[in-house]
Amino acid sequence: MHLTFSIIAFVVRQIGAINFGFHTILIMIIFSVLSIIVFKTSIYPTVLAVLFTSIMIILCETINFGVLSLVFSSETINELLKGGATLSGQIKKALVGVPTNLLLIAIMVLVYKFQMKRMKKEAKNGETGQ
Repeated sequence: MHLTFSIIAFVVRQIGAINFGFHTILIMIIFSVLSIIVFKTSIYPTVLAVLFTSIMIILCETINFGVLSLVFSSETINELLKGGATLSGQIKKALVGVPTNLLLIAIMVLVYKFQMKRMKKEAKNGETGQ
């Protein structure tokens, strides 16, 4: 399923007539609809999950850019984010995004562990009748 999501995101981003913000919203809608249809999830939790993930990505990218701004000059950051046509430039651009992904993974793991702990606590309270 992740391959399907990746292909859809790639195709939507390649459409030249769609602006950056609009393609992000379009991808979110497509992912939500696919999740609801394929995984038979309810609408409300699916939309919440997509919105939460999008907000976390924005937050992580903001933190990453803030740290980069403290470490590098604005010209260096612009050069890194442009990437350029060379393989070296593209690799540097990809590496700039790694901290964002690591931070996002850490947050998602923490949220997952918190939810599991809360679910176990709720199940335990339900069994004892409290």
